[in-house]
Amino acid sequence: MKGKKAVALLIAAAMVLGTAACSNGDGTSETTQAASSGTEVGSAAETTASVSSDQKRQVNIEISGDPQSLAPYVALSTPRNRTIIYNIYEPLFFRLEFGGELTSCLAKSYELMDGNVYRITLYDSIKDSAGNPITSSDVVFSYDKCREIGVNPSQVSYIDKIEIVDDYTFDMYINSTEVGAFAECVLWTPIIAEAAWNASPDEMISTPVATGPYVLDEWIAGSSLTLVKNENYWQTVEEGGERQAVDKIHYSEIAESAQVTIALETGEVDFAYDLQSSDMFRFDGSGNVQGYALYTVLDNLIQTVFFNCSEGNPCSDPVVRQAISYAIDADAILNNLFNGEGETAVAFSNSRYSDFVDSWQSEEYYLYNPDLAKEMLASVGYADGLQLRIMTNSSANHKRIAEIIQAQLGEIGVGVEILNYENALFNTYVLDETQFDMYVAQKAAGGLTVSIWNMSLDADTYGGTTRNFLDDAQLQKLLDTAMESATSTPENVDACWQRIKELNPVYALCTGMKKYVHAATITEPLVSGESVFYPGMSTYSADHARIAE
Repeated sequence: MKGKKAVALLIAAAMVLGTAACSNGDGTSETTQAASSGTEVGSAAETTASVSSDQKRQVNIEISGDPQSLAPYVALSTPRNRTIIYNIYEPLFFRLEFGGELTSCLAKSYELMDGNVYRITLYDSIKDSAGNPITSSDVVFSYDKCREIGVNPSQVSYIDKIEIVDDYTFDMYINSTEVGAFAECVLWTPIIAEAAWNASPDEMISTPVATGPYVLDEWIAGSSLTLVKNENYWQTVEEGGERQAVDKIHYSEIAESAQVTIALETGEVDFAYDLQSSDMFRFDGSGNVQGYALYTVLDNLIQTVFFNCSEGNPCSDPVVRQAISYAIDADAILNNLFNGEGETAVAFSNSRYSDFVDSWQSEEYYLYNPDLAKEMLASVGYADGLQLRIMTNSSANHKRIAEIIQAQLGEIGVGVEILNYENALFNTYVLDETQFDMYVAQKAAGGLTVSIWNMSLDADTYGGTTRNFLDDAQLQKLLDTAMESATSTPENVDACWQRIKELNPVYALCTGMKKYVHAATITEPLVSGESVFYPGMSTYSADHARIAE
């Protein structure tokens, strides 16, 4: 488990700040590709088709704010940043399906060698938009630069070193045997030519030179950004699949969600991330705006309540935690927050995660039963109720969850004081056992349930207890087994979950649906598991009318 503590802390911090978000693909109209089980990984050639037209095609995409920087190693906390960066730059691999297998990008294959060393082979034809070839030495440079800049530390924290074998082969030494560790190392770090970086006048902030299918054409800060097809793109359609199905990608900055609705109504944008949920129905084909469709997918963000399990806190008693969970109507929260669209939790996970165990769907998970909750509280000395503090950050949804829980617990005689804090202070107080009895949080990870658990419940990360101060050696042993690549089987994942459910340090509530609006002429929008829209890898109807200027 070497390396687990540092990486888990980094990822956990990102999750609290909402960056994992990371999260979010395989929707109802998405095409996806899983890699083969061997060392030769999947190719996007099998997943998407280009538009059959001699006309140059353009896609207009709404973004909510200016990207600030186009440098390769910047914070990628929003779909806006990711959808721009990953159409310019390329990592070694990408993953088109949430929690799915690796798909070839700059690297065409990998092999697990002795120990925990991965031998990775690059395509030998890679050149960036300036004509610089990409070799193993550029891979080493890119990872070193990412580590040096330090904006996305989780991308490199699992890597001890990279040794060059030859110009197109290198060995990556990983310091963890946890499930998902290798994917974390190879999915996110853009690979650039050292020569291009050294030639850049501003470290590529406004002058990106990369290997991707599109290059910067124009950037009007605070207004718009335009990418055009990289005419010297190295990958072929035959080998890599269609990645340049459109000639131009135009991003329009629209800060107000109400203005996004107007832009869709007037046909100014073809794909929108930030539409008001109350306006979604107008674009689903049955509303009053025709020519659009909804891309819909279960979110990876799980709404939860964490209990303070520290000694002396009322919630240190598992019976109290279980009773409170029985008193919370998770269905009501799903209905209130997400109009009933999504899933009420049956585990600290959801069905979108690749290691979700199907049998959880039929198991009881603290179904709403206020009478039983009262009986359980009385059995441990709280027949007359008790007073609790529930803490939230500045999220409007989390405040609403707290208010609903306050009302529901009031029905069983439990008084609840709501404590709202700005994000920075909230992130400090969740690690202070004196500041709360419960707190509301949303949790997610890159496709694996066990990674969510690890970020919150790993005692090795938090000095001997879970993040919320539960000390249980049996849980830690089960979690270690479920996290280890060699032993992360459905049976061991389930065994870990049964212990979590019994102790109930965290009660999962629900997950809503994530929805984007796209022009109906984008017949198969390819949106990755991390909410990156790839216009060049999407499929279009012959009458997609947007003509590149």
